[in-house]
Amino acid sequence: MSRSKEMDLTTGNPFWSLLKFAIPVILGNLFQLFYTLADSVIVGKTLGADSLAAVGSTSIIIYFVFCFINGFTGGFGICLGQRCGAKDEKGMRKSIAVSTLLSIAFTVVLTLVCCLLAHQILSWMQIPEDISGEAYDYMFVVLLGTGATVFYNMISNMLRALGDSKTPLYFLVFSSVLNIFLDILFIVPLHMGVAGAAWATILSQFLSAVLSLLVGMKNFRFFIFTEKIFMT
Repeated sequence: MSRSKEMDLTTGNPFWSLLKFAIPVILGNLFQLFYTLADSVIVGKTLGADSLAAVGSTSIIIYFVFCFINGFTGGFGICLGQRCGAKDEKGMRKSIAVSTLLSIAFTVVLTLVCCLLAHQILSWMQIPEDISGEAYDYMFVVLLGTGATVFYNMISNMLRALGDSKTPLYFLVFSSVLNIFLDILFIVPLHMGVAGAAWATILSQFLSAVLSLLVGMKNFRFFIFTEKIFMT
């Protein structure tokens, strides 16, 4: 099944197996929240109170979208995990293919809906006019990069379904640190404002997803996205 040994949750002591598997998952969820926290701290220190208020005012909407993405990609991971537990390699290939196609469809719909309604969402939230411009810039860029968030969550949930909960955590920690450096780079020398903080978040998540995918392709021989996998 794989080129490296994955965690088998069907053997050994159930409690310790689940605990060992769950700790990286929990830490990963916490680190995903770290993106917005880092953006808020750096924006507040470099751009001032108004910019900080703009970022903070949109955090609940962004968090809602992230939770939705994590929810439906987690569902894909459940299907893959069932096929993995049954040692059904053909079923695993099919699950990966279907999950990928559905993730693309969800990404297109979610991105269009969120971006088209961005102004209306700010109006519903009654964001003050003096910060609404920056609030829109930050939220629009983050929502425009929904694909990167879906990509990371899809790959990480697939790896977790196959018994590897550590790889997504390692690269998420790396991308969280990278996000801090990109925040500073985009905001201070490049003067991109709050939009720079949003682009830093998107690029960091995308890189984390790519690295997780490469490790998955290395460790699991069927974890390769080619035409063949979509024809099974």
